[in-house]
Amino acid sequence: MITYDEKVVVVTGGGAGSIGERHARTFASRGASVVVNDISPKAADATVNAILANNGRAIANYDSVLDGGKIVAQALDAYGRIDLMLNNAGNRGIGPEGPTLVGDVSATWWRETVDVHLTGTFECTKAALKPMVEQGSGSILVTSSPTGIFGCTGASAYSAAKMALIGFMQSTAVEYHSLGVRCNALVPVADGGGTRATLSAAWNDAASAEYVSEFAAWLAHESCSISGRAFEVGGGYIHPLRVQMGAGIQFDEHAYSAETIAEHSGLLNDFSDSFYPDIGELTVILNKIADRAGEPPMETVRFSSETGEPV
Repeated sequence: MITYDEKVVVVTGGGAGSIGERHARTFASRGASVVVNDISPKAADATVNAILANNGRAIANYDSVLDGGKIVAQALDAYGRIDLMLNNAGNRGIGPEGPTLVGDVSATWWRETVDVHLTGTFECTKAALKPMVEQGSGSILVTSSPTGIFGCTGASAYSAAKMALIGFMQSTAVEYHSLGVRCNALVPVADGGGTRATLSAAWNDAASAEYVSEFAAWLAHESCSISGRAFEVGGGYIHPLRVQMGAGIQFDEHAYSAETIAEHSGLLNDFSDSFYPDIGELTVILNKIADRAGEPPMETVRFSSETGEPV
C-alpha cells in the first residue's frame, strides 16, 4: 500500500475543477496533509472542503506561485515539513484572442504564460528545496505537456514554457540527487480546466485526471527511486519519454563544408543506429572532440535514461 501518512504535500493550482484538485484529493486520501494552492480563494477552499469532508487534512493557500516562498512558509508553519512539491499551476496557454501565431503573440501574454508555468515552478521548487535538503528527503514534480514536447499551433508561449520545464527538471534531478531529493516530470493528457471545456464529455470521461494523480502518487513516493524522468500519462496509458540521438555523420576538417553536408543529408534522418544519452550526459559531442584532440573526457553526473538512477 502506497501511503503518505505523516507526509506533507503542496499542490499548486489545486483549485476545484483542475487536475490539481484531483492531485490534492488523491494524496489526501492516502494520508498526506495537503496545502492546496490556488489564486482563486473560492476554488482552493472548495478543494480543501472536499478533502475535509472525507476526513482528510488540508489547508488553503492563495498566493501566486511567483511567491513560492510564501507557499512553502505556510506549509512549514502548519505542518513543520514538506515532502512533495507538486508544481501544477498554470493557465490554458491560449490567450484571450484564441490560438495565436508566433508573430502575433503579445509580449504581455508571453510573459504571463512563461511566468506562471516556468518561473512559478522555479520559485516554488527553489523554496521547497531548502527544507527538503535539511530533512534529507523530498520529491519535486513538474508538469509539462505534450504541447511542449511535440509542439502545437497557436500556443507558442505555453509550448516553450512546458518544454523548458523538462530541462529544468533534469537539471534539478542531477544537482540534488546526492542530497536526497528527486525530481521528475508529469506530461498529462487528462480532463481539467481548458481541456474539459473544449473536448467531448465522452473524451473527458475516458481521460479522468485520476489516472495522472495515481501515477503521481507512485512516482513521488519514497519507495520509488526514479529521478530525472518524464512520463506522458493519461487514460490508463503511461509512456516514458527520453532523448534519442542518431548515429549521425562526421567529416574530417578538410571535407567539412555545406556542400558535403548536403550530399549526405539523408543520413540525418536515419535513426536506425541510434542511442539514448543518459540524463545529464551533455558531453556527447564535447567528448568526441576531446578524444580526437587527445584531451581527457569531461565527467558529469549522469542518470540512466532507462532507470532514472545514477550511473
